[in-house]
Amino acid sequence: MRAVYELTLWITSSFFLRNPEFHHGLLGLARIYGLSGRKSEAIRFLPELREGTKHRGVSAFDMALVYAALEERDEAFAFLERAYAERSEQLTHLNVEPGFDLLRPDPRFQDLLRRVGLQ
Repeated sequence: MRAVYELTLWITSSFFLRNPEFHHGLLGLARIYGLSGRKSEAIRFLPELREGTKHRGVSAFDMALVYAALEERDEAFAFLERAYAERSEQLTHLNVEPGFDLLRPDPRFQDLLRRVGLQ
């Protein structure tokens, strides 16, 4: 699996270096670093990503995925609640998004599924 993460990091970082305003690339890098256990490298992107939620089109749902990849459950749920408050249509993917597998056993996740109408 490590080789897959390394290849994915290489492709994503190569693209992002050529397109630094493409924040989905930055989101992808942060998630991949988190999932591959390189949390310190993922964390360095968080300030820019958090700033991007204010005015650059970085969604609360995407930030929840990043924090889930970092195994930061409370932060992930805080952003999921923000997505709910914003009525994010991305929440329709909540029940099938594998990036949230870590959160599924948590009662807060089940409550959110119920409120969104997916349970």
